[in-house]
Amino acid sequence: MDSLIFVVSVLAVFAMIHERVLELLRVPLRFIAKPASQAPEAPLPPTHPRTVVDGLTIGSFNWVSAVILALLTHADLLALLSSKPESSNFFKFYMTDERSWDRLFDPATRDAQLLHLLGCVLMGFSTTAGSKFWHDMLSGLMDLRKRLKDAESEARKLTATELKQALESAAGELGDSKATNPAQVLADTARALKNAANKAIEPRPS
Repeated sequence: MDSLIFVVSVLAVFAMIHERVLELLRVPLRFIAKPASQAPEAPLPPTHPRTVVDGLTIGSFNWVSAVILALLTHADLLALLSSKPESSNFFKFYMTDERSWDRLFDPATRDAQLLHLLGCVLMGFSTTAGSKFWHDMLSGLMDLRKRLKDAESEARKLTATELKQALESAAGELGDSKATNPAQVLADTARALKNAANKAIEPRPS
C-alpha cells in the first residue's frame, strides 16, 4: 500500500508540474500566434498557430507536450514502479544526466536506454489524466490505508479482550477444582489453559 501511495504521489506532483509549465507557456505562445486581421469571433483554421498551441496545451494533443516534458526531465514511470520507495531509481534519473539520450547510440547501453525511453513516454501519457485525478486517487488510497489500519487495530483489541475473558474463565475453572494431588492440579491447569486457548481462537459469528 505504501509503495502504491508513493507512486501515485509522484504522478500527482508531476502532473501538477506539467500543468503549471503549460500555463506558463500557453499565454506568451498565444500572444505570439495572435491573428493579425481576422475578426475575433471568426473560428480559426486547424492549422493556425494559435489553434496548434491550444491543442498542444489544453486540447486533445496535450499528451505530446507531456511526453516531451517527461523526456526532457527523464521522468521514468518504469523506474518509479520497479522498486520500493526507499530504493527507487526514479530520482536517480530525474532531472539528471544519468541517462542522457546519447546513450541510445551506444550498443552497450541501448537496451537499457530504450527501456528508459518507454518509461518516459508512459510517464507522459499517465500525467495527461490530470493532477486532480491523481490527487483524488491519492486521497482515496490514504483513506483506505487508514481504514485498514483501524480495522486491524480493532481486530487486535477484540482478540485481546477475548483472550482475557478466556483466561478469566480458566482461572474460574481452577478455582472450582477440588484436586489436592499436585499431579491432578497440573492436569486441571493444563486442561483449563487448553480450554482458554480454544475459546480465544474459535471463530466469531459473522
